[in-house]
Parts: sequence; structure tokens; C-alpha cells
Amino acid sequence: QTSPGASRWPTGSVELHIGYVSPRNISGIAKASMDRMAATGVSLLKVDVDHADCSFVASLLSSGEIPRPKFMSVEYQRAFPPPIRYREHFRDDVLDDYAIVEDASIVFGLRRHWIGCSMQAWQELAAWHGYLLLWADPFDLVFGRRDIVEQLGLEQLQGDLFDIWLEVAHCRPPGRQRDGLQIDANLDLRRLAEAGPRERCDLALRW
Repeated sequence: QTSPGASRWPTGSVELHIGYVSPRNISGIAKASMDRMAATGVSLLKVDVDHADCSFVASLLSSGEIPRPKFMSVEYQRAFPPPIRYREHFRDDVLDDYAIVEDASIVFGLRRHWIGCSMQAWQELAAWHGYLLLWADPFDLVFGRRDIVEQLGLEQLQGDLFDIWLEVAHCRPPGRQRDGLQIDANLDLRRLAEAGPRERCDLALRW
């Protein structure tokens, strides 16, 4: 079922879908919603479902049922460095595991390192559909559609994908093991402000 969003948004500007969603039906759901809203394009696609995220995006981009988004913001699995192409496949039984517990974080915690898709997998999927990598941090990647990037004069991230992963994901002590708080660290985290990717790795090893 669908319903209007909260009253803070103009009527008809937000829709909430309540029901089963999978890569098999996501494109149809998105198209139906856009038709009801008379939307002609997608400015931003944000995906964070903690299960086979790139399968949902692949379905949306390949279906032809909705216009290609101008930008995409996606969560990635930072445990796997490029060139490892890790891609979690969608499974109904995983959803069942989440459904039978009161606290979904229990299931999430047991599957933390197997959730989602690696940076390499996202990069290849996005590039295949004409997107450029614009931003990366320890949790998310932002891609822009090539024609929009060129039109706005934006710059894509430069350099080897492995070095990008080193800098933003791996070599960020102590965030890759704890909560990234100074109280948890035995080094002055302000050193990271001027450190390059290789030096960050050295700091990570010392920590």
C-alpha cells in the first residue's frame, strides 16, 4: 500500500511504500510511484537496505522503467579492498531471519562483513551504466551520471581505486575497528588530518 508522507512535506511530494520489496519488483514500485506523482526524472537515488543493495540498484538501472538518476548515494562493504568484487545476492531467507527477531541488530551483527557490495563491485556497476565516482567516505559512495557531471563541471575522484579505498576506508584508525572516537585511540587522531593514504596505513598498524 502507499500513503502520503508526513505533513511537513507538500501533499503528493512524498510516498511511503509499505510492503514486500525485492530486486524483482523494485522497478515496478518506483515507476508506479513516479507515475502517481507525475515525476519526469530522478535527481538522487539513495540506497541503504543492508541487504544486496547493488542488486536493487542494478534492477532499477537495467529495467528501463524509470529514468536514470542524476546522482546515486550508496552504502558499500568496506571490508573488501579493490580489486575484490564482492556482491551479496538477494535472498528471501535472509529477510526471514530479520523478521523473526525483535531486535534486527542481532541478525545484522552476525552478518556485518557479508552485507552489501564492495567498492569495486559498485564502481563496475556504476561505470557500466555511465556513472562516475565523485565521493567516497568510510561508509558511502556518491556517483554522478556522466552527462550531468560534465554539464555541472564536477570532478570525479582521481587515482587508483585501491588507493582511494586505503585512504577513506582502511587507513582510518581507529574507526575501522571501533567507533572512531578519540577516547578509544592510543594516538592523536589529529595526525590524520594531514596524513596521506600510505601514512594512514602506518598509523593504523601502530594503533
